[in-house]
Amino acid sequence: MKIVIIGNFPKRSIDMIVGQFPPDWRVVIVAAHDMEPELADAEVIIPEHVMSDGPFLDRAKKLKLVQTGAGYDNVVIPECTRRGIYVANAAGVNTTAVAEHVFAFILCWYKAMIHLDGMLKRGEYGVDYTGSEVAGKTIGIIGMGSIGQAVARRALAFGMKVLGYDIRPVEVVRGVQMKFHEKRYAYFRENILRVSQGKAPLNALSRI
Repeated sequence: MKIVIIGNFPKRSIDMIVGQFPPDWRVVIVAAHDMEPELADAEVIIPEHVMSDGPFLDRAKKLKLVQTGAGYDNVVIPECTRRGIYVANAAGVNTTAVAEHVFAFILCWYKAMIHLDGMLKRGEYGVDYTGSEVAGKTIGIIGMGSIGQAVARRALAFGMKVLGYDIRPVEVVRGVQMKFHEKRYAYFRENILRVSQGKAPLNALSRI
């Protein structure tokens, strides 16, 4: 079995990745610009930031499986289906990491960590600073999949009021006020766009 992993990884990560496979499997890790010689006899491909489209798949004649990360953004599934190639993702693999990262940003913002860190490093100790607390604040989460639910659980642990929205009925985290009504979502969305104006690209915000 030949596995081709396309991406740029430090040596420590490469050693860890290779160690996850059976010893008799051939695992090749290459950067995108070096992948061409490895595609022809690859049976499994794990592409990192490489589009698995028709022309790509045509060069991998023995391919049986495309394994992605959390989603399918870089795989043209109809092209895989037409060739009888399976596609699998690792759903939930990043749930904890992303949820913790979200909360790291929330706490960093409310505690002005970057601002205070800069002042401390500049030797400015007479700080006129009033902090804020997340307890009692309201957080709105659009998309209550595994990541949204993980963020909600952390917010509840901090004593926040949690409003969740999803386009379809989902498992409700205890303590979260769920909204499924389109009019409520429209109101929610417009307020997010208003308060985020100038803080994020408008084209990204418009996709919410």
